[in-house]
Amino acid sequence: MLQGDSTDEQQQVIEMLCQLSSTKADSVLLKALRLQLTADAHSPITLDLLEVAKRRGVKSLADAAGEIENKRNPEDPLGNYRECLSGGNVEYGEKVFFKNKKVTCVRCHMVNERGGSVGPNLSKVGREKTAEYLLESIVLPSAKISPGYSTVQFLMATGRVQSGVIKKEEADHFVIQNADGDLLTLHKDDVDEMQAGLSGMPADLVKQLSKREVRDLVAYLSSLVEEKKRSAHFE
Repeated sequence: MLQGDSTDEQQQVIEMLCQLSSTKADSVLLKALRLQLTADAHSPITLDLLEVAKRRGVKSLADAAGEIENKRNPEDPLGNYRECLSGGNVEYGEKVFFKNKKVTCVRCHMVNERGGSVGPNLSKVGREKTAEYLLESIVLPSAKISPGYSTVQFLMATGRVQSGVIKKEEADHFVIQNADGDLLTLHKDDVDEMQAGLSGMPADLVKQLSKREVRDLVAYLSSLVEEKKRSAHFE
């Protein structure tokens, strides 16, 4: 089953093997880890195997997992997260998006009429962007910013810093939308300096998530291919 085509079955088998106190289970897991070493890219079960190797506490498994870790390209900005590109759970990823209070994705992004408008509407992002693009937007949010959604920081004459997305610019003031979704008016005479080009997403957002949560979030965003209207009975 570990050599089959069903990711769900492979992941279930890995979890079952992890629960067995058997050297035979270790042998099967070790073989699967070594297959990862010879693969050209991470598979949908790479993360599962790395996690199990850590949980089992068996030296042979830990050594094989260490070899996989050592294969990472230090020059690849996504090198530490490529095992999150596939194998995620869409249902769990939806919970990360809407309910995880550490990252609060829904506060700034809208999906199917639910959420905020500070960031881009993600209702069809899975049709428009690749999994790698989505992973990069989580790991390195300022690497590629959607037009019109870069955050500008304003150093005010009072010494206070205001930041947000510019929604309107008039001759004497800016109207910006901050991370809470509030619209603020900043008079140009009160602004000492401006710095633009950063994403409104926190740079360390990925540190608030486990790799499994990152993988699930990528899977959920990849599943969003068609915008749907909310039901009148939606709760």
